[in-house]
Amino acid sequence: MTKNSALFFIFMFLITVPNAFSQDELKRAVTLDTVVVTAKKQGPLVTGDVDMESTPVFTSIIKREAFEGKTESLANIIEKETGVQVRQSGGLGSFSSVSLRGASSDQVMVYLDGILLNDASGGGVDLSNIALSDVESIEIYKGMTPVNFGKASVGGAVNIRTLRSKEGIGGNAIIGYGSFNTLKAGAMINQKISDFDYLISCDYLTTDNDYEILNDNGTEYNPDDDKWEN
Repeated sequence: MTKNSALFFIFMFLITVPNAFSQDELKRAVTLDTVVVTAKKQGPLVTGDVDMESTPVFTSIIKREAFEGKTESLANIIEKETGVQVRQSGGLGSFSSVSLRGASSDQVMVYLDGILLNDASGGGVDLSNIALSDVESIEIYKGMTPVNFGKASVGGAVNIRTLRSKEGIGGNAIIGYGSFNTLKAGAMINQKISDFDYLISCDYLTTDNDYEILNDNGTEYNPDDDKWEN
Protein backbone atom coordinates (compact mmCIF):
# COMPACT_ATOMS: atom_id res chain seq x y z
CA MET A 1 0.00 0.00 0.00
CA THR A 2 1.37 3.33 -1.03
CA LYS A 3 1.56 6.34 1.25
CA ASN A 4 -1.16 8.18 -0.65
CA SER A 5 -3.48 5.16 -0.47
CA ALA A 6 -3.02 4.93 3.30
CA LEU A 7 -3.87 8.63 3.79
CA PHE A 8 -6.98 8.24 1.61
CA PHE A 9 -8.13 5.23 3.63
CA ILE A 10 -7.71 7.11 6.94
CA PHE A 11 -9.59 10.16 5.57
CA MET A 12 -12.54 8.04 4.41
CA PHE A 13 -12.67 6.27 7.78
CA LEU A 14 -12.90 9.58 9.70
CA ILE A 15 -15.77 10.94 7.61
CA THR A 16 -17.80 7.71 7.57
CA VAL A 17 -17.58 6.72 11.28
CA PRO A 18 -19.89 9.58 12.56
CA ASN A 19 -22.51 8.50 10.00
CA ALA A 20 -22.59 5.06 11.59
CA PHE A 21 -24.58 6.46 14.52
CA SER A 22 -28.25 7.03 14.02
CA GLN A 23 -29.83 10.44 14.56
CA ASP A 24 -31.75 9.09 17.57
CA GLU A 25 -28.53 8.01 19.25
CA LEU A 26 -26.98 11.41 18.71
CA LYS A 27 -30.02 13.12 20.23
CA ARG A 28 -29.92 10.88 23.28
CA ALA A 29 -26.26 11.67 23.75
CA VAL A 30 -26.84 15.41 24.17
CA THR A 31 -30.18 15.42 26.02
CA LEU A 32 -29.92 16.50 29.66
CA ASP A 33 -32.25 15.80 32.54
CA THR A 34 -34.79 18.43 33.49
CA VAL A 35 -33.37 21.10 35.82
CA VAL A 36 -35.82 22.77 38.20
CA VAL A 37 -34.81 26.22 39.56
CA THR A 38 -36.64 27.63 42.57
CA ALA A 39 -36.22 30.95 44.35
CA LYS A 40 -37.39 32.26 47.68
CA LYS A 41 -40.11 34.83 47.24
CA GLN A 42 -39.03 38.22 48.53
CA GLY A 43 -41.53 40.72 49.84
CA PRO A 44 -41.89 44.14 48.23
CA LEU A 45 -39.06 46.55 48.99
CA VAL A 46 -40.03 49.73 50.81
CA THR A 47 -38.14 52.97 51.35
CA GLY A 48 -34.81 52.22 53.01
CA ASP A 49 -34.59 48.59 51.88
CA VAL A 50 -31.65 47.47 49.74
CA ASP A 51 -31.62 44.42 47.48
CA MET A 52 -28.40 42.85 48.77
CA GLU A 53 -28.22 40.25 45.97
CA SER A 54 -27.92 42.95 43.30
CA THR A 55 -25.66 45.27 45.30
CA PRO A 56 -21.93 44.47 44.75
CA VAL A 57 -20.78 46.43 47.80
CA PHE A 58 -18.84 45.29 50.86
CA THR A 59 -21.46 45.56 53.59
CA SER A 60 -21.55 45.25 57.37
CA ILE A 61 -24.95 44.79 59.02
CA ILE A 62 -25.37 45.34 62.76
CA LYS A 63 -28.54 43.71 64.04
CA ARG A 64 -30.62 45.06 66.93
CA GLU A 65 -29.51 42.18 69.15
CA ALA A 66 -26.00 43.69 69.24
CA PHE A 67 -27.07 46.87 71.07
CA GLU A 68 -30.55 46.25 72.48
CA GLY A 69 -30.71 46.90 76.21
CA LYS A 70 -27.27 48.58 76.32
CA THR A 71 -26.47 52.16 77.30
CA GLU A 72 -24.47 52.86 74.15
CA SER A 73 -24.72 55.47 71.44
CA LEU A 74 -24.82 54.98 67.68
CA ALA A 75 -21.21 56.18 67.43
CA ASN A 76 -20.05 53.58 69.99
CA ILE A 77 -21.78 50.80 68.08
CA ILE A 78 -20.50 51.46 64.56
CA GLU A 79 -16.91 52.33 65.49
CA LYS A 80 -16.37 48.66 66.40
CA GLU A 81 -16.67 47.69 62.73
CA THR A 82 -13.62 47.27 60.50
CA GLY A 83 -12.76 50.34 58.44
CA VAL A 84 -15.00 52.66 60.46
CA GLN A 85 -13.58 55.67 62.31
CA VAL A 86 -15.66 57.92 64.58
CA ARG A 87 -14.53 61.36 65.73
CA GLN A 88 -16.06 62.70 68.90
CA SER A 89 -15.63 66.24 70.23
CA GLY A 90 -16.20 65.26 73.85
CA GLY A 91 -17.87 62.73 76.09
CA LEU A 92 -21.16 60.87 75.77
CA GLY A 93 -23.71 62.87 73.79
CA SER A 94 -21.18 65.19 72.12
CA PHE A 95 -20.89 65.81 68.38
CA SER A 96 -19.82 62.62 66.58
CA SER A 97 -19.06 62.08 62.89
CA VAL A 98 -18.18 58.95 60.92
CA SER A 99 -15.63 58.26 58.21
CA LEU A 100 -15.20 55.05 56.21
CA ARG A 101 -11.86 53.73 54.98
CA GLY A 102 -10.14 57.06 55.49
CA ALA A 103 -12.75 59.16 53.68
CA SER A 104 -13.86 62.35 55.43
CA SER A 105 -17.27 62.61 57.10
CA ASP A 106 -18.37 64.92 54.26
CA GLN A 107 -17.89 62.02 51.84
CA VAL A 108 -20.02 59.56 53.82
CA MET A 109 -23.78 59.62 53.24
CA VAL A 110 -25.94 58.85 56.30
CA TYR A 111 -29.52 57.70 55.67
CA LEU A 112 -32.48 57.06 57.94
CA ASP A 113 -34.75 54.53 56.24
CA GLY A 114 -33.29 55.61 52.90
CA ILE A 115 -33.78 59.34 53.57
CA LEU A 116 -30.56 61.36 53.29
CA LEU A 117 -29.62 63.22 56.49
CA ASN A 118 -26.57 65.06 55.15
CA ASP A 119 -26.93 68.80 54.74
CA ALA A 120 -27.13 69.92 51.11
CA SER A 121 -24.46 72.56 51.81
CA GLY A 122 -21.99 69.88 52.95
CA GLY A 123 -20.71 68.56 56.24
CA GLY A 124 -21.04 65.33 58.14
CA VAL A 125 -24.02 64.13 60.15
CA ASP A 126 -24.05 64.40 63.94
CA LEU A 127 -24.59 60.79 65.04
CA SER A 128 -25.33 61.83 68.64
CA ASN A 129 -28.75 63.08 67.50
CA ILE A 130 -29.84 59.60 66.39
CA ALA A 131 -31.17 57.34 69.15
CA LEU A 132 -31.20 53.54 69.07
CA SER A 133 -34.51 52.77 70.77
CA ASP A 134 -36.39 52.43 67.46
CA VAL A 135 -33.52 51.11 65.30
CA GLU A 136 -33.82 47.62 63.80
CA SER A 137 -30.43 47.42 62.09
CA ILE A 138 -27.50 49.52 60.89
CA GLU A 139 -26.13 48.90 57.39
CA ILE A 140 -22.62 50.14 56.56
CA TYR A 141 -21.64 50.28 52.88
CA LYS A 142 -17.90 50.81 52.40
CA GLY A 143 -16.51 52.39 49.27
CA MET A 144 -19.71 53.12 47.36
CA THR A 145 -23.42 53.79 47.78
CA PRO A 146 -26.17 51.36 46.67
CA VAL A 147 -28.12 52.52 43.65
CA ASN A 148 -31.34 52.39 45.70
CA PHE A 149 -30.36 55.61 47.46
CA GLY A 150 -29.97 57.64 44.31
CA LYS A 151 -26.88 59.62 45.37
CA ALA A 152 -23.31 58.46 44.96
CA SER A 153 -20.54 59.14 47.45
CA VAL A 154 -16.80 58.57 47.58
CA GLY A 155 -16.60 57.23 51.11
CA GLY A 156 -19.68 55.01 51.27
CA ALA A 157 -22.91 55.15 53.22
CA VAL A 158 -24.56 54.31 56.53
CA ASN A 159 -28.24 53.35 56.42
CA ILE A 160 -30.16 53.24 59.71
CA ARG A 161 -33.32 51.13 59.46
CA THR A 162 -36.06 51.65 62.03
CA LEU A 163 -38.34 48.90 63.31
CA ARG A 164 -40.97 47.91 60.74
CA SER A 165 -44.59 48.17 61.78
CA LYS A 166 -46.69 45.01 61.92
CA GLU A 167 -50.38 44.38 62.25
CA GLY A 168 -51.55 45.66 65.63
CA ILE A 169 -49.71 47.93 68.05
CA GLY A 170 -46.10 47.28 69.00
CA GLY A 171 -43.61 49.10 71.17
CA ASN A 172 -40.87 48.93 73.76
CA ALA A 173 -39.29 50.96 76.53
CA ILE A 174 -35.79 51.12 78.00
CA ILE A 175 -34.15 52.77 80.98
CA GLY A 176 -30.57 52.52 82.16
CA TYR A 177 -28.19 54.10 84.62
CA GLY A 178 -24.40 54.16 84.68
CA SER A 179 -21.27 55.87 85.96
CA PHE A 180 -21.00 59.67 86.25
CA ASN A 181 -24.80 59.91 86.70
CA THR A 182 -25.43 58.68 83.19
CA LEU A 183 -29.15 58.17 82.61
CA LYS A 184 -30.72 56.88 79.42
CA ALA A 185 -34.44 56.39 78.83
CA GLY A 186 -36.48 55.79 75.72
CA ALA A 187 -39.82 54.56 74.46
CA MET A 188 -41.23 53.65 71.06
CA ILE A 189 -44.63 52.74 69.66
CA ASN A 190 -45.59 51.77 66.10
CA GLN A 191 -48.65 50.42 64.34
CA LYS A 192 -49.68 49.29 60.87
CA ILE A 193 -53.16 50.23 59.67
CA SER A 194 -53.99 48.77 56.26
CA ASP A 195 -51.48 50.29 53.82
CA PHE A 196 -50.32 52.94 56.29
CA ASP A 197 -48.08 52.77 59.33
CA TYR A 198 -46.61 55.14 61.87
CA LEU A 199 -43.80 55.20 64.43
CA ILE A 200 -43.43 57.51 67.43
CA SER A 201 -40.20 57.51 69.42
CA CYS A 202 -38.78 59.61 72.24
CA ASP A 203 -35.40 59.40 73.98
CA TYR A 204 -33.60 61.09 76.84
CA LEU A 205 -29.88 60.98 77.64
CA THR A 206 -27.95 62.86 80.29
CA THR A 207 -24.55 62.47 81.95
CA ASP A 208 -22.20 64.58 84.06
CA ASN A 209 -19.19 63.78 81.84
CA ASP A 210 -16.99 64.95 84.73
CA TYR A 211 -14.28 62.31 84.50
CA GLU A 212 -10.60 63.27 84.28
CA ILE A 213 -8.49 62.90 81.14
CA LEU A 214 -4.77 63.38 80.56
CA ASN A 215 -4.19 66.28 78.15
CA ASP A 216 -0.73 66.03 76.52
CA ASN A 217 -1.24 69.30 74.60
CA GLY A 218 -0.42 67.50 71.37
CA THR A 219 3.16 66.74 72.48
CA GLU A 220 3.16 62.99 73.00
CA TYR A 221 6.90 62.77 73.76
CA ASN A 222 7.06 65.78 76.09
CA PRO A 223 5.48 64.85 79.44
CA ASP A 224 6.45 68.19 81.04
CA ASP A 225 3.35 69.98 79.66
CA ASP A 226 0.90 67.17 80.43
CA LYS A 227 -1.95 67.91 82.83
CA TRP A 228 -5.12 66.26 84.07
CA GLU A 229 -8.38 67.98 83.16
CA ASN A 230 -12.07 67.32 83.72
